[in-house]
Amino acid sequence: MAVSGRNARGPAVSTIEVNKWIEGPYAPIPGDVTATELEVIGELPAELEGRYLRNGPNPIGPVDPATHHWFVGDAMVHGIRIREGRADWYRARYVRSTAVSEALGEAPAPGERHGTFDTANTNV
Repeated sequence: MAVSGRNARGPAVSTIEVNKWIEGPYAPIPGDVTATELEVIGELPAELEGRYLRNGPNPIGPVDPATHHWFVGDAMVHGIRIREGRADWYRARYVRSTAVSEALGEAPAPGERHGTFDTANTNV
């Protein structure tokens, strides 16, 4: 989205390219991630135990700031393991669709494909 401002006395003073979907908390993660011994700010109840998983978009290649939206992108699964008042690990992995496998130089996962669509992200 382009943002421009008008000075009360004259023409537009600037044009700035801004896309909030590729910055800050919405910025794509550049690849698979594993982080351990995570710092907890505050306290996690000792009784809270399990894994939290989230599947969402994360583009594997460069994006065009003029057109990119955060709903568009290859699938990535994020997970965190919580137990005994600790956050043991955070992991993020691309779902190995045909496009992701090709971009990473890997052989595609076996299975049916339906035209140009790949349903890998529905079978995590």
